[in-house]
Amino acid sequence: MKKADSFGCGLQAVGYEAGDKLGIWSHNCSQWVIAVIGAVRAGIIPVLINPMYEKSELSYCINKTELKGLFIGETIRNKNYNKTLYEVLPELYSCNAGGLTTRQFPNLSSVITAGKEKTNGIFNMDNLIDENINRNPVINGSTVKPEDVCIVHFTSGSTGNPKAVQDSHLGVVNTTYFSGLRSNFNEDHQIICVQSPLFHALGSIITLMTPLHHGATVVIASPVYSPSASLHAVCSENCTSITGTPTMYVNMLSTMKNRNDLSLKLKSALVAGAPCSPELIRRINDRFEAKVVRNLYGLTECTATVFQSMPDDRDNLVTDTVGYITDHVEVKVVDSSGSMVPFGCQGELAVRGYNNMINYLNDPIKTKETLRDGWLYTGDTFTLTPDGYGKLVGRSKDVIIRGGENIAPKEIEDCINTHSNVIESQVVGLADERLGEEICAVV
Repeated sequence: MKKADSFGCGLQAVGYEAGDKLGIWSHNCSQWVIAVIGAVRAGIIPVLINPMYEKSELSYCINKTELKGLFIGETIRNKNYNKTLYEVLPELYSCNAGGLTTRQFPNLSSVITAGKEKTNGIFNMDNLIDENINRNPVINGSTVKPEDVCIVHFTSGSTGNPKAVQDSHLGVVNTTYFSGLRSNFNEDHQIICVQSPLFHALGSIITLMTPLHHGATVVIASPVYSPSASLHAVCSENCTSITGTPTMYVNMLSTMKNRNDLSLKLKSALVAGAPCSPELIRRINDRFEAKVVRNLYGLTECTATVFQSMPDDRDNLVTDTVGYITDHVEVKVVDSSGSMVPFGCQGELAVRGYNNMINYLNDPIKTKETLRDGWLYTGDTFTLTPDGYGKLVGRSKDVIIRGGENIAPKEIEDCINTHSNVIESQVVGLADERLGEEICAVV
């Protein structure tokens, strides 16, 4: 935290003010954590960028979010940030650090690197920290308010360019607190294995900031996801908890085959980031030997959490639902006309609470489509139980209409995944002249 505060002071010393945006373009590493936490504590808004992005995607992100600065990771295998950066910003060759001017990116004035090599036109992270050691960022309550933007994540661009989601300090503080309670991070000292990419909301909010909020230790398993590295970290660092997507757990289970030398001391395993079949939950429970396996459902637009398993949930609640509604948040399920449906009936999930995003940055049309009358419409098909648990049926747009019958792919996938020889399946609709759509399963 001292390094983060020193970095925040360093940003202020070179001209950053509260509300300015700093792009974070880096793999998982300790410098990523320092940069993001330091920026937030100085009132500067970190914009998280996929480290795999190349020239065109990086350029889009810089312009879309009107970045004042860009933080880049040090060179690792298969990723040279400097090379790509100088191709996007050749002006760096001829400018001093902090003096960048470019027609293509009129708001961008500086770049900061975590690398050790000397680079033209770029600030060095270590120097900014060393020059401001033991100082605290200058910030007060009148400068940054709870409802102000805390962090920006990009959503997937499956239906066009990625959207920039602005989540608030209010949402981040409350989400990390209440999610941590559900994971028992407030009990004893927890050691969390970080394997999810930190540029995702699951990685930054749930896997990193939530344990930090509760004073836990975080272990970054590797720069990029590696199932073997995650297992090594869990065993060598005596991790008590791990979070991952269903695919990550599938990969880890495959790596664990025929391994009897693993010493696992997990208290909990959290599955999130994508729909998870009940069969995979059972396999995680059996092989990881965790005391509890829990579910979490959320989306970037809701600060990563809407439903999460309770600490004492029965096994059937974990396998059959995505958890209990998060504290002090409202949800409803509505039909196509916007009217609420009875418990147990399918419809679109809508959310209202502190966890809702502020907006999609510079995208008023998409914002208006998603946020209506204080409710955020998720596009996910759900059912609700009377006691507050949710069941994800699938994405509204993913419904297969076969001969006029609406079919949820996830229900078929869950059935296929119960077969002992199936690791993972995906069900899609294919065009059919007679039925409109026919069901196709990829196993």
